[in-house]
Amino acid sequence: SVAGNPSAPVTLLTALAKDDAEGVRSSVAGNPNTPVKLLTALAEDDNEWVRVGVAGNPNTPVKLLPALAQDDEYWVRAGVAKNPNTPVDNLTALAQDDEWTVRSDVAGNPNTPVKLLPALAQDDEYWVRAGVAKNPNTPVDNLTALAQDDDEDVRSDVAGNPNTPLAVFQTLLERFASDPEPDEEEDEEWDDDDSEEWEDEDEDDADSSVDALTVSCSQCGVSLAEGAKFCSECGSEQHTAKFCSQCGAERQGSARFCSGCGHPHQATKKGYKAEGELEHMSEENHDVETIEGASRWIDEWLIQTEDLWDTLEETDDGYEFYRGQVEVLQIIQSAFQSGEV
Repeated sequence: SVAGNPSAPVTLLTALAKDDAEGVRSSVAGNPNTPVKLLTALAEDDNEWVRVGVAGNPNTPVKLLPALAQDDEYWVRAGVAKNPNTPVDNLTALAQDDEWTVRSDVAGNPNTPVKLLPALAQDDEYWVRAGVAKNPNTPVDNLTALAQDDDEDVRSDVAGNPNTPLAVFQTLLERFASDPEPDEEEDEEWDDDDSEEWEDEDEDDADSSVDALTVSCSQCGVSLAEGAKFCSECGSEQHTAKFCSQCGAERQGSARFCSGCGHPHQATKKGYKAEGELEHMSEENHDVETIEGASRWIDEWLIQTEDLWDTLEETDDGYEFYRGQVEVLQIIQSAFQSGEV
């Protein structure tokens, strides 16, 4: 919007700061080009989202932040918690906030005192621990402990931290290798119970649902079998988008029925698999006693994991699980290639 454009002239921002629309004033409040005089006035706006904009604006005068840090609305306090200019005293107080959103923003703020991070790394809310895992100032001891966290998002953030040592990546890799595939028990329950009920409701549709999903070649348009990697007509490589054969609507994640026409999709394990299983990649099946063997093992594992990840939508169960594996494996592969291992 114009109100949020950092190139907007001050005269225009001054006029927009008085707009009746709260969304316009909020955009002005978050604009890094908004003058201090306007930010001071907007800090007292009746609308919480306007105050949120001021709280997170890096140009907001430091003298305004202590009052905003005590705002009744937690989103305003969260804005202060992630502001790079928030004083240490305010960050220390916000680290004890009742709202996990506020504590999470404190945990991820690179200006948060290092002495606060160990306690935040043990917070009951995984978003708070994830904030610590991403913070570039988190001590190695805390990164090492978070690499064993029960939550996969926390472990993925540890993998993405620039200060995570190579030894911790080995811990992450071992954890990924030992983790069950996501929602395995839930998937089995769905296969055993829900699919039988679905098929009993309409046996005639059950047979046709096997062929309900088709893939059209992106180059020549010919119909291909589900899971085809190359076109049998023109030979071009295929992607994994799947469409309903009845109406052509794109399948939404792990939906069992088409959102366009109601036709049943092919029954598959919900969420994280469409076809094929990731081959067993344990150390017992590979030569990992030598650098060359271990490097080949990582390369093979990465290829298979990337192929599987490419079949998923962001809304699918397991998307973040395999994204984390890919990130860890890429970093370890890079370490092998650079000679760090």
